[in-house]
Amino acid sequence: RGVAAVAGRLPVQRPTRALSNRTMRWVKRVSEPRFQRHARRIMHFQPEVQDEVCTPAFVEAVGQRSAFDLLLGSYGVSDAPDAIDAMLDIDVNHYLADCLLVKVDIASMAHGLEARSPMLDHVFMEFAASLPSHMKVRERVTKYILKRAAVPFLPHDNIYRAKRGFSIPLAPWFRGEFGDYARDVLLDGRLAGRGYFRMDVIQRLLDEHQQGIYTWQKELWNLLMLELWHRMFIDERPRQPSPAPGLTTAATELVR
Repeated sequence: RGVAAVAGRLPVQRPTRALSNRTMRWVKRVSEPRFQRHARRIMHFQPEVQDEVCTPAFVEAVGQRSAFDLLLGSYGVSDAPDAIDAMLDIDVNHYLADCLLVKVDIASMAHGLEARSPMLDHVFMEFAASLPSHMKVRERVTKYILKRAAVPFLPHDNIYRAKRGFSIPLAPWFRGEFGDYARDVLLDGRLAGRGYFRMDVIQRLLDEHQQGIYTWQKELWNLLMLELWHRMFIDERPRQPSPAPGLTTAATELVR
């Protein structure tokens, strides 16, 4: 906290990949309350970047409560007995429900597959939730009790190997042809006309990422997907048919 207090008096710098800059940001973040650090870890847009990229008119229209506030509020209402279980509570109710399960459902159903997640059986989850935190994380070993239970059945190297996710290589994509495509979509004028975002900031994010100054791949991905979604489901949304002459109100609603 003492080091962070000194760092907090230093000038705010633009994010870069320079070691000194990254170290400064880490020092400032590590002194934050635990739940704020966790919220930052699971967010794609940090609050300060979100404030910078959104236009004042858009912020005023949607209200001042941000995604960061939403997450911090969820910690406040959790009845978990300690910090680790509170973080797991947030993961189950937000990251699992709103992200991971959605991705699995979309990907499996697109190929006509019925996916099942047996470890999400409610009885099993209730049992896991009742276990004390030291059985879930111990001496930096995550999923501790699950790994211990698997020892008789799987090789040690498989159980205790480093975690490997299923992330796609967004950073190099946005520095290649995909980055050119994103630039064409985000800067062709349609997004600017919506009034949601400051185009000078989006231009800077694209330039800084392409030049290797900083990695903005998650932010750019979100902006690109939002714009493509907007074009498909808002801009191209079919109009409601006009009611046929003589139809009653109830019949008109039925047709709609």
